[in-house]
Amino acid sequence: MLTKETEKQKFVPIVEGTTSVRWSETECRLSLRAKPEALTTISAATELDIPKTIGQRSTDVQMEVACIGPDEWMILCPTLDGARLTAALADIYPNAPHSLTDISEREVTIAVSGSAAKELLTLGIARDLDSFEVGEVRRTIMQDIQIVLWRDGENAFRIDVWRSFADHLFSFLETGLREIEAEANLANPIH
Repeated sequence: MLTKETEKQKFVPIVEGTTSVRWSETECRLSLRAKPEALTTISAATELDIPKTIGQRSTDVQMEVACIGPDEWMILCPTLDGARLTAALADIYPNAPHSLTDISEREVTIAVSGSAAKELLTLGIARDLDSFEVGEVRRTIMQDIQIVLWRDGENAFRIDVWRSFADHLFSFLETGLREIEAEANLANPIH
């Protein structure tokens, strides 16, 4: 099982080349649940631009906020900002009831990038990734595992997955990438 100790040892690209699969570090990960009528108060107290449409995200220099459900947001930020947000939201709770939970230890992130990134992800995700625009975030299923998929660029994705499933999913991606590269080598042999 992936632990904080083994996670730090895996923060290097496992497969070099045109596409890579690697562990990615996130300092603080918060889950925010609130009714839509509380968002104006929450935004004012935290100075966050909270997207209202599922799949949308807002980003500033060090923070990302993604709407991943009708009343659910994922906030990624540095640890100190997480503490500041927690304090700001505690102060407004009577006027804007909500739930804010630090889930930093629950999930880890796997980054997949490069020319074969979409092909690799479609080995385990049954959705059209071409309709998934850069900047969007979606909760979906990969290999029967619930994930949150972030699209950072045309060929750059992040997968947030529960820590208990992370090793399995990472191994699946690593194997899939090796198969894609082997097929490419067979199609284009070097003489």
